[in-house]
Amino acid sequence: MSRLQQTFTRLHAAKRKALVIYLTAGDPDVQGSIDAARAAVETGADVLEIGIPFSDPVADGPVIQAAMLRSLQGGGGFKQTLEVVRGVRAAVNSTPIVAFGYLNPLLWDGLEASCTALKEAGADGLLVVDVPAEEAEPIRAAAQKAGLDWVPLLAPTTGTERARTIAETGTGFIYMVSMTGVTGGALNDVTRLMPLVEAAREASRLPVCLGFGVRDRASAARAAHVADGVVVGSAVVAEVKKGAQQVAALVRELRAGVDGR
Repeated sequence: MSRLQQTFTRLHAAKRKALVIYLTAGDPDVQGSIDAARAAVETGADVLEIGIPFSDPVADGPVIQAAMLRSLQGGGGFKQTLEVVRGVRAAVNSTPIVAFGYLNPLLWDGLEASCTALKEAGADGLLVVDVPAEEAEPIRAAAQKAGLDWVPLLAPTTGTERARTIAETGTGFIYMVSMTGVTGGALNDVTRLMPLVEAAREASRLPVCLGFGVRDRASAARAAHVADGVVVGSAVVAEVKKGAQQVAALVRELRAGVDGR
């Protein structure tokens, strides 16, 4: 079993929901990324998503866009992401790491080479946000050949039939986008997502993790009520520049929300 599979199996047995924390590689710098990741794990993160900086992050809102720009201006990119993943893996040995990004940076060295490099650095899974499911086979095959779990995405606009088809392609978990638009919004009503969540669960035994709009204890609790895990990105990234202690404080609050405390 992969680290992702082991983690979700353990959480399921304990009747707990997963807390997935996103950080941008190289923001504010390599060591800062590693310190933030360690702080997140020590205070309750079950899975880490490490974002690969890209100049045109169409799925991300202003907070993560700014983080990617800071990283790129500091020399960030795919190769620095590998450095961050290696450092995070050394710091948090058993925590799953999902590389999160866009297709373009993975094409520079070739899909198979990029996926192999991520795996060798210590990544466990791959999520690519700008590739439609109908066009994802080359990158999905490269990821799986390298030993990376493939994390598919569903959105409110996906539709239940297509959701079933997409869910069947995953091997790590299913990322459920909570709203149309970009990251950083506010998550209020989650009940409208239930048909999509149920469609995914009918097609796959993979856990469904809900992201976009989760920012505090209350929204984490709402998301955990309908999903198997909760993904938080923008709210955490906004705290990174304040230091690892601030990241830790927010993750504690998110953990409490996910756990219903």
